[in-house]
Amino acid sequence: MTINRILVKEHLKALLDYRLIETYDPTDANIYELQRVKITPCGRIHYEFAVEENEGIYIGQMALNTPIASQSYLVRVRDFLKKKRTRQDWLVIIKLFVEYCLQQDSLYMSLPQKQTYDSQRKLRERISQRWT
Repeated sequence: MTINRILVKEHLKALLDYRLIETYDPTDANIYELQRVKITPCGRIHYEFAVEENEGIYIGQMALNTPIASQSYLVRVRDFLKKKRTRQDWLVIIKLFVEYCLQQDSLYMSLPQKQTYDSQRKLRERISQRWT
């Protein structure tokens, strides 16, 4: 299973709209198949927060603000929010969120065994090792 091209374009457009990526031609605001894009400094910071930040503040906030389809995940988060939280509690919610994201990623996308996809595999591994 691979990702639908339309879905990729929609997500790239969202990243472009949030200025996390940009086209090499600054006048081009559309996404098309042969277009090249690059990560903006803002996008790089988001990446660093997700994989390198030690306190988990960014991931913790993403865990509380990202729309989630899993009812069991939502119940656990709601229970978590009802009590006074410790640092260890936040690490649990971060772990739940990252596991959910990685599960959704695996559910909807499989990476071809080509070397060009190694960076995506490394990103999955790095996030998993850092937060789960």
